[in-house]
Amino acid sequence: MKYVHKYIFIEKNHDYAKELSILVNKEFPHVQHKVSVNNEDCNTALKNICEKTDWHKNRALMFLDPYATELEWETLKIIAATKAIDVWYLFPLSAANRMLKKDGRIQESWRNKLNKIFGDDGWFEEFYKPDMQMSLFDKGQRFNKEVNEVQLKKYIYSRLKTIFAAVADNPRILYNTKNCPLFLFCFAVSNESQKAIRLALNGADHILKYSGK
Repeated sequence: MKYVHKYIFIEKNHDYAKELSILVNKEFPHVQHKVSVNNEDCNTALKNICEKTDWHKNRALMFLDPYATELEWETLKIIAATKAIDVWYLFPLSAANRMLKKDGRIQESWRNKLNKIFGDDGWFEEFYKPDMQMSLFDKGQRFNKEVNEVQLKKYIYSRLKTIFAAVADNPRILYNTKNCPLFLFCFAVSNESQKAIRLALNGADHILKYSGK
């Protein structure tokens, strides 16, 4: 069997995409014929790749490192439906948490964005509880945010399990130097083969447990 390896990079920013192409040509000339740099929105590019590839004959490992909350749930569903792609996903934990306002008064554009990254609006009921200390003079119902990064981690993990064949049990929260959570490092498998799942999860578990020390 002949294996043909390809490397596809997706970058929406035109200048960054151009710099990446230059870097590939300069530093990796021996593989530049196998590399393509797509200068477009990640959701559009990934959908096109998934739809145009024969996944009965191809397999892929995908690294998703989106800018803020740009990656949509519908795109993840398309990736999972290929049943041939293993995915490393840096979920934007910090960006999502910033949009989850403490009082639940979230502007419509942010609500729409959260719906797109979580897949539906079920996150609100999961993360917010009615304020039981409302006064008689309050207008409308008030809510209190009741979620921390660990609970958010569990929710994201549970959501990924609804569309992928398997998800690593130990997604890892990545912190900055000030110990603030930035990302959730997740691994998911779309291949339904139990042998493929075991092999993929064993490797992912080793990486997710690695401390780097």
